[in-house]
Amino acid sequence: MSDLIAWLDGWGLKQLGPRLAEQDIDLDALMYLTEDDLKELGLTIGLRRRLLHAIEEGLRRPAAELVPPAPGGPAPSANQGAERRQLTILFSDLAASTELASRLDPEEMSVLLRAYQACCIAAIQKYGGQISRVFGDGILTYFCYPQAHEDDAERAVRAALDIVRDVPRLRPHGDIVLGVRIGIATGQVLIGETIGEGESKQVDVVGETPNLAARLQAQARPNCIVISTSTHRLTEGLFECTSLGKLHLKGFTEPVVVWQVHSESTAESRFDAMHSRALTPMVGRDRELGLLMHCWERVGAGDVQVALISGEAGVGKSRILNALRAMLNPKGPYIVTLYCSPYHQASALHPVINLYERLAGMAHDDSHAQKLAKLETLLVENGAVLEQVVPIVATLLSIPFGDRYATLKLTPEQLKEQTLQLLIRRIGDMSLQKPVLFLVEDAHWIDPTTLELLSRMIPALKTSRVFLIVTFRTPTDNFKLQHETPSLHLPVARLDRQQAEQLLRHNVGGRPMSPKVSAEIIARADGIPLFVEELSKAVMESGLADVDGDDAAVRGASPGGVVPATLHDSLMARLDRMSLVKRVAQFAAVLGRVFTVQLLSTVVPPHWRPIDGAITALASAEIILPVQLGANPAYQFKHALLQDVAYQSLLKTTRRAYHARIADVIAEQFVDIAETQPEIVARHFTEAELYDEAVAYWLKAGQRSTQRSSNLDAISHFERGLALVELM
Repeated sequence: MSDLIAWLDGWGLKQLGPRLAEQDIDLDALMYLTEDDLKELGLTIGLRRRLLHAIEEGLRRPAAELVPPAPGGPAPSANQGAERRQLTILFSDLAASTELASRLDPEEMSVLLRAYQACCIAAIQKYGGQISRVFGDGILTYFCYPQAHEDDAERAVRAALDIVRDVPRLRPHGDIVLGVRIGIATGQVLIGETIGEGESKQVDVVGETPNLAARLQAQARPNCIVISTSTHRLTEGLFECTSLGKLHLKGFTEPVVVWQVHSESTAESRFDAMHSRALTPMVGRDRELGLLMHCWERVGAGDVQVALISGEAGVGKSRILNALRAMLNPKGPYIVTLYCSPYHQASALHPVINLYERLAGMAHDDSHAQKLAKLETLLVENGAVLEQVVPIVATLLSIPFGDRYATLKLTPEQLKEQTLQLLIRRIGDMSLQKPVLFLVEDAHWIDPTTLELLSRMIPALKTSRVFLIVTFRTPTDNFKLQHETPSLHLPVARLDRQQAEQLLRHNVGGRPMSPKVSAEIIARADGIPLFVEELSKAVMESGLADVDGDDAAVRGASPGGVVPATLHDSLMARLDRMSLVKRVAQFAAVLGRVFTVQLLSTVVPPHWRPIDGAITALASAEIILPVQLGANPAYQFKHALLQDVAYQSLLKTTRRAYHARIADVIAEQFVDIAETQPEIVARHFTEAELYDEAVAYWLKAGQRSTQRSSNLDAISHFERGLALVELM
């Protein structure tokens, strides 16, 4: 522990020593702590940030160049910390700022700018954006860096909507009304390079995307948001948008199709918003629907039912609920749906608030008087006594009611108690008229008060005709209802190969697709319906669906296949959450989808070892799964696309260095692999662009296949080698 104390002292964190020692955390274990671990230790946000930075810089520092560059080969990367990744970039500036500066005194203009900047920064931080630069009235923001989220493009647009709503409300100087212009674009960039020195040092981003965002911002009118086609594709259905057609933008050779965002979509749920077009038929979920329908039949007899539907993202939980609703609609039950949101996990009863606003038809730009009138209309239709109910519900919805109703003289705890009781009574009253299908979607984002509401509702309504169905992810989610009523737990499994092929046929709608491309989609989708849908869509849009060759659109030319933009952020978010061990995952991705711990431990840089803690952390997070235990354990990436994202996030120069290191180590230390599977060494030398060595091993691979009468394999190996000869 003395080494740990000394190390912490060097980073000004000596006070953490006793707390870490209590949990048996030494210097080796420290390398593999996650942010969740630090939260369990009770560290403040500031201490978590400082400790994670110290670990990253002091223990997990980037590797030095792994192999000497080959003569005439690529130079080492200038910044090993840089990554290739999909980024959504938001540019905003103050409309007519030059005119304002000419009218106002410099001090007055300074006050105005600070108010504007504070407003923008608050909205950006609310949705997890990273502010890169603030220069006067211009603000440059990254979404998806340094921490990716599964919905970064959506977060950027939501932040923009908040900004264009709130900035005009500012009155930092008299009656001057401010306006803001925003441009948003999404695309692949190189990020992580640092420019400048000392206090002026900052992260830079290289690529077309920041230029496009800046050009779009210049095209926006005051209090308007203009987004790129790529951003629109990622958020389609979630927002009301209109196409502005093709614009000729400075620096772009071809016209660019752009969109203007007006407001949030009126769709009830994320599923409805993201699937506004016709749905493909349900595949492989007959058992789940049959069990749910059986529960529904028992509800009719006055027996409350609870079903918990769990499964990983994209496996089809919401699709099952959509199909169930469609089956029940002719029978006319009450359907009540709560949608939990990743943006409101700390907002008490937000799903309930959202439900009331939807049922009452409230719009975001309604006045308080309009909202109150709509609420009263809804409650009258429900048969409520307004004097008793309006003060409680209006307070929940933050709608002032002035002197129209008696002021609530309750403590916060009393108000919460009356609110929960009112909501539970309302569901009970509804069940007296008709059975109630009560759906709670995405409960992995539920707030504590809504969770308490559900836990109390079940025993309170145990003889009511209510069917509560909750969807959530597994296995790391902490969703747990506190009740004693027996419940049906339905883990939603991935599709088998036959079911995935059936879904693929529905998705392509009879359009031609070569057997090789079809097989590759099925293999890489891993039975996740969303992956099947998005991969097939990406391939059809590429125009290469009927290309029958090794370079089909699904895989591309590199070991990492093409990852649709719609899935990229979600997969990258899983890796980013493992920030301290992500480099181990990236190196493993270069080895392949399946790898042995022995080989990985040998090829990683010496100061990364031991990697046992990293493997444990990645397996616990289900980034990788064990495929062989014992003396020579082996693991594989849970999803092929997860391996692809990890691989593609590496710089090309880093990839080449890793491939070269792997090839050398296998050739020198794993002779059995080099002799029996020379094509593996050949592939790594090829990707390292060490063509002399690669050709020699492709020749060995071809000769070995010939000896085994594997003539087709032999031809393929010889052709790979001959193609490289032309590059030498």
